Amino acid sequence: MPLAFRIVAPGLLGEPPPGDSRAHTRDTSPLAVTKRLHAEGRWADIEPQRDEMMRLARKQNGMSKLDAQAWVYAELDRLYPPPVPSSDKLSDDGNAQGPSPRDTSQIRGLSDLPDD
Repeated sequence: MPLAFRIVAPGLLGEPPPGDSRAHTRDTSPLAVTKRLHAEGRWADIEPQRDEMMRLARKQNGMSKLDAQAWVYAELDRLYPPPVPSSDKLSDDGNAQGPSPRDTSQIRGLSDLPDD
C-alpha cells in the first residue's frame, strides 16, 4: 500500500500532537529510535516507511539530510511510541509492577479473602 506523508512547515517539524507529553521526554535521536524499534521487533515493518519519508522530505521539501533525518525520526517516534504496559500491571502511581507476593493466583480477588 503506498504511503502518503504531508511534510509540514519547518517550525512544526517533529512536534507531538496536542496533549502528548511522552514525545517531549524521549530521546528521538536516530540511533535511539532505531534501537528501540529493533528491540520491540517493529523495525523491519517500519524501515520502508522511514526510507520513503526521507525521500519525500529531501525531494519535496528540499531538506538537508540532517534536517530530514531529524524530522523523520521524530515522526517515527511519535507515530510508533513505545508500547504502554497494560493497566492491570500498573501500580497506583502508574508504574509497572509484577504480582504481589500474596497474589500469585490466576483468579483475581482470591488474595483478598481472609486466611482461615
